Amino acid sequence: MNSKLSVLSVILAIIEVFIILASWLITAAMPELSVRSLLSSEGIRWFFGQFSFNLASPVLAWMVLAMVGVGAVEESRLLASRHERTYRERFAMTLVCIELLLIVVVMGLLTLLPQAVLTNIEGELFPSSFSWSLIPVICFALSLFSVTYALASGHIDRLDRLFDILTAGIRKYAGWLLVYILLNLVYHSFCFVFQ
Repeated sequence: MNSKLSVLSVILAIIEVFIILASWLITAAMPELSVRSLLSSEGIRWFFGQFSFNLASPVLAWMVLAMVGVGAVEESRLLASRHERTYRERFAMTLVCIELLLIVVVMGLLTLLPQAVLTNIEGELFPSSFSWSLIPVICFALSLFSVTYALASGHIDRLDRLFDILTAGIRKYAGWLLVYILLNLVYHSFCFVFQ
């Protein structure tokens, strides 16, 4: 997987360099076109001034939360396929099922009742606070289920092991953050140049 991500990262970096050079060449050769150069004073100011703002999007937060949630599920062995679970593991799964039921009930109360808190002003779920919080709630639930399962089943015996479970996904999927940064850079550069 890392080799595919590294190839994808190099391709995105090459595309960014191409956009930079193409924007400069097009504005130099055909100034009548409404194309802005990334090598002009305006382009350089935009690039440095907007870089952090372009990266700071809900997608980045969702990616990090998804890494934590998916990594926790994998590391806690919550979904490990075994033929026979021990008594403690079955008890842990029961607790996870109770937590799932509680989360479904709470989200139902926050969205399905008349004048529900997480609906929009027209009482719809999309777009609303519910739709914007759906990915964070799912990721939080996955992390909670994983920690509960790992603690109740005895897979965690130290605090640092709990930390390892919650950060395993970030370590494993960190390459996707670089891909996101480069893809975001290519997208916003393209939008700036051909606005």
